[in-house]
Amino acid sequence: MYKNVILSSGGFKTEGYLEELLSIMNKTDNNTIFYGSSMGAFWAVGATFGKDILIKLIINGKKYVDDVRKSWFKNLGTCKERIRKILINELPEDISIIQNRCVISLTELNWKKPFLRSLQIKTYKNKEDLIDAVLGSMYVPIYSSLNFTNYFRGKLVIDGCIKESYTNINPCKILELSLIHI
Repeated sequence: MYKNVILSSGGFKTEGYLEELLSIMNKTDNNTIFYGSSMGAFWAVGATFGKDILIKLIINGKKYVDDVRKSWFKNLGTCKERIRKILINELPEDISIIQNRCVISLTELNWKKPFLRSLQIKTYKNKEDLIDAVLGSMYVPIYSSLNFTNYFRGKLVIDGCIKESYTNINPCKILELSLIHI
């Protein structure tokens, strides 16, 4: 059994590891901690809730990715709202199972040094707070929404992969796609 699964992503290219993630789910239990950043946060939430929710997120996420691939320009700035709708529709209201089992990485922007700081969120006030954490971890200005700014719990945040720091997490399984892989 894996104690920890780290899901770091390269945007929609994470489709390439979803089959492996489904396979990994057979080697996890209610003690497994899922870590996610960027699109990996989306998959980590689904995985923490279990295979059924993960499959629903995969199906709906794939529909959105297909729309973007058909017309990238038409879908520019729609990611945040489309992913929000998927999460609202597919996640249960009771998020107690996810507390301290799903760690979402966000990057805080600050005007003082250090200018970029990794935030690791592992407890959530409610479903909306959880969704906001996922969206904050996935936030890329203009692409995610046509705004330049995004806030989570009053902090200016952007994509969690920019300054993620998962250290001393063993044993674990890491699924990662960098932006340069196809």
